[in-house]
Amino acid sequence: MIQMQWTIRLILAGLALLGLLVMMGCGMCSRKPDADQAAQKEEEAQKAAEPGLQQMGDALSKMKEAMEGKGEPVEPVDHKALKALLPETAADLARESAEGEKSGAMGVKVSMARARYASEESSLEIEITDMGTASGLTAMASAAWTLVDMDKESDAGYERTTTFRGHRAFEEYDNNAQRGEMRVLVAKRFIVKVQGSNLPMDRIKSALSEVDFGKLTVLAKEAAESAQ
Repeated sequence: MIQMQWTIRLILAGLALLGLLVMMGCGMCSRKPDADQAAQKEEEAQKAAEPGLQQMGDALSKMKEAMEGKGEPVEPVDHKALKALLPETAADLARESAEGEKSGAMGVKVSMARARYASEESSLEIEITDMGTASGLTAMASAAWTLVDMDKESDAGYERTTTFRGHRAFEEYDNNAQRGEMRVLVAKRFIVKVQGSNLPMDRIKSALSEVDFGKLTVLAKEAAESAQ
């Protein structure tokens, strides 16, 4: 549900930006300056708007590429390699189970490993996913938060895009339920997700720190080299 909401938000934002660009373009074309002063002011306004227009254009370009799935297909890494990166303990919780799988349908292949950690009062789950050949709307729905910036907070909790150890990330937390989630994009292909219940966000982040992002980067490099 959260992924679908992000996808809808991104598409609506793109359409809004596109409409704004069209209206601004039409307005500029329809105006006929009556004097040199008016022409100068319009020129100054256009120059002032250029950075904003460039940013909007870049955002639309990123959204278009995400929807079209530009880029060469990449074979996902072996799920056993991902499973090996799941820590024995996380946030002072012992690991109860670990699993991994590689699946594919309609030309889309994904590799995933997941572990569950728990105590009598708290639980945690770490999941590492390699999107592999997933592209277009599939990848967009899975990681729409990588293409936008947002920061929303209330008494009940918050959700925001951020960075974690230099990587693009998204975090959300429910204060009432003491439940939180954090996702990080590593090497432009791996999504590391941590979900915790009855845990503060700092412990959820500490569990995320137990995953070796450096080894994920190496796996991405090796997979890219083998594909050449």
